Amino acid sequence: MPKLLERTPLDELCGHLERLADPGGHAGIDGSHVRREEICENEGLHRRADGSIAQTGAIYCTATRHLLYSAKHSNEVTPLIVGPIIENPLHGERIRFLKTAPETNGELVQYESWLAPGGSVGEPHIHPVQESRFTVISGTASFSIHGARFTLGPGQQLTIPARTAHCLWNAGDAEAHLLVEFRPGMLKQEFSETTFGLARDGRHHLRGVGNMLQWAVIAAAYRRETQALGQPLWVRLGLPALAPVGWLVGYRAHYPRYCTRESNRLAS
Repeated sequence: MPKLLERTPLDELCGHLERLADPGGHAGIDGSHVRREEICENEGLHRRADGSIAQTGAIYCTATRHLLYSAKHSNEVTPLIVGPIIENPLHGERIRFLKTAPETNGELVQYESWLAPGGSVGEPHIHPVQESRFTVISGTASFSIHGARFTLGPGQQLTIPARTAHCLWNAGDAEAHLLVEFRPGMLKQEFSETTFGLARDGRHHLRGVGNMLQWAVIAAAYRRETQALGQPLWVRLGLPALAPVGWLVGYRAHYPRYCTRESNRLAS
């Protein structure tokens, strides 16, 4: 079972759960409509990135009100999916998309993730609409949810409902290899391609108006995919106002040069 760790100051930040009403608008690239789906799944078999099948058995954790899954391997193997791997050097993460929203009729986005020791996947945040699922293939991955910390090992899986504050990092000494799924898929692929690309180009944490305008455009376009927690009030109020200015001066929510596979829509 996942190992429950003690509460830490990081959890104080992550543990502030924000239950947000679904935004009324349809956020997207160039104002595109994003298809929404109700998520209703109770799967007993899970296909790993290496093609093997995991039989899952539910474990209910009363401390966090989330379902954790313990899995076992089978010997059934299919060929590996070969595709481009993109890197975010600031987070210490590499990913490879396995299934995208256009390929699954909007049902999900699925990708492999390799997280370096000490790497983390962003600050505490929520996904207002999407359920996220993480299956550890090798190494260990640590999560903070509802003020509780978990460390998952190979074969263990964690499902995080929408609108749940969480963060993920690798506290181990070895690289963590995970299979990650977001349901529905929406614009998760485009968001990852854009933020990873900007990080590689050194445009992530630069100071100045240009950087703020770029992130205002991104925050507005992907507000139904992800929302950061713990931001100062001036940031929460200022970013939406700056987004139209960012568009006018040429910043976009997605760039063709960062595209790895077919997307819902590109913002050129």
